[in-house]
Amino acid sequence: MCQWASGQGMGTENNEQSHGLWQIPKQERVTFQDGVIFAAGNYLFAYDGRDVTLLLTPSKNWIYRSSDDVYKLKTKWEGRKLFYLPPFGDWSYLAEFDGEQFYREEPKHRWKYHKIRDEDVETADKAILNSHRTAHDYAIGPAGIKERNGR
Repeated sequence: MCQWASGQGMGTENNEQSHGLWQIPKQERVTFQDGVIFAAGNYLFAYDGRDVTLLLTPSKNWIYRSSDDVYKLKTKWEGRKLFYLPPFGDWSYLAEFDGEQFYREEPKHRWKYHKIRDEDVETADKAILNSHRTAHDYAIGPAGIKERNGR
């Protein structure tokens, strides 16, 4: 049975242990297996029990983007899996939480996230720490114009 819950404290996996800043260590973000290079996509995120903050880069130049490509987005849980709603598109799988640690299961690799402190964030990723960041306005469409039917 699937358990669906909003990111507002309802999911059994949405506990205080899951809150914080999570990162795949730099030395583990790329791996080589069977002649193929695998790279971690979202290697850093912050989860506050309701929203997730992470870096997203648009796939097309014309699509609206935030000033620093970092977004605070809605989340939901499906059992142990945490999903986020990107600015445009459907719910996306981010990671699973085992009660102590987040990990991302992919067909040929398991990416492990480690909880880190703010001061451990690399200089290039400091934008994720902006405490004044507001939640993404889902009424903003891909062209950067507010639409009537925001999500």
